[in-house]
Amino acid sequence: RLDPTDATAYYNRGSTYSSKGDNDRAIKDHDEAIRLAPEYVVAYNNRGNAHKDKGDNDRAIKDYSEAIRLDPKYVVAYNNRGGAYSNKGDYDRAIKEFDEAIRLDPQYALSYNNRGSAYSYKGDNDRAIKEFDEAIRLDLNYALAYFNRGNAHKGKGDNDRAIKDYSEAIRLDPTNAKAYLNRGSVYFHKGDYDRAIKDYDEAIRLDPTDATAYYNRGSTYS
Repeated sequence: RLDPTDATAYYNRGSTYSSKGDNDRAIKDHDEAIRLAPEYVVAYNNRGNAHKDKGDNDRAIKDYSEAIRLDPKYVVAYNNRGGAYSNKGDYDRAIKEFDEAIRLDPQYALSYNNRGSAYSYKGDNDRAIKEFDEAIRLDLNYALAYFNRGNAHKGKGDNDRAIKDYSEAIRLDPTNAKAYLNRGSVYFHKGDYDRAIKDYDEAIRLDPTDATAYYNRGSTYS
């Protein structure tokens, strides 16, 4: 039975709900943890994550901002606030947040990856690739950074480098349906239709709800 006066117990249960995808219950437990301990920095951050996962980026930003007010060196909160701004399409503000996270912790690979994604959204694939390069240098097993760098190479029309990065992303994370989808698209543009179809097949097997994979496979057959 949970001790109704124990903020940590509420925080821990809320974090468990978050890991299960039950963001509403997570928020309620973090609410209670914060009521009991108004300076519980990590509880603000994690409640922000739950709001962000629900698509409520404004509330997420408010929570991350409070976490940062309480702990101005809280790297994770800057990174997360940058993610919320990026979700809102405010890539310049997002980049500023990732800048600060990296200033505080130059070894934080996640913020390099996220800053690279923001530059990609702004259409600056060259700058994005540099960010992904650094994320990978810091973490050679960072599957998402390989995937994102592949997207940037694809955006530049560098199909061979894109395929190489997608292949490494798939090696590190064989469940990434989007990596198969995007690699298939590159094979299609190279005229390698058999390989494209194989990748679309795998993308569909991993995510049978992805309409784009079905459409691309149908276009390849035709």
